[in-house]
Amino acid sequence: TCYLGGYVPHTVASAQRMLELDPEVFKNNEPASAPVVEAMAAGCKKLTGADFALAVSDMPTFDPADKRSGRFVFALATGKDVIVRSAPVLGDPSIHKLRAAKQARNLLRLSLIRLDAP
Repeated sequence: TCYLGGYVPHTVASAQRMLELDPEVFKNNEPASAPVVEAMAAGCKKLTGADFALAVSDMPTFDPADKRSGRFVFALATGKDVIVRSAPVLGDPSIHKLRAAKQARNLLRLSLIRLDAP
């Protein structure tokens, strides 16, 4: 089986409930932060029983005055750990979600290549 399931929570409360996440993660971090996305990937992997699970944060609003804004977070839960990365939101807003999904899938692809390396 290649795909065991997925979750698309639309609110913090639904993410906590669907993925059985510790409320402390949300209490101390922004919803689109690395710790929250890491917890989401780990929760999805645990609940589905999959070998790998991906999670992607919501798309931030870009503010040129804020050097940290304009980045989204994505994570890959593996059998060993959870890899968390972020990338800038670039280009036309109509492609942001598609680009985020491609970035997350590429992280999985690169991890699988490393697993097959001699």
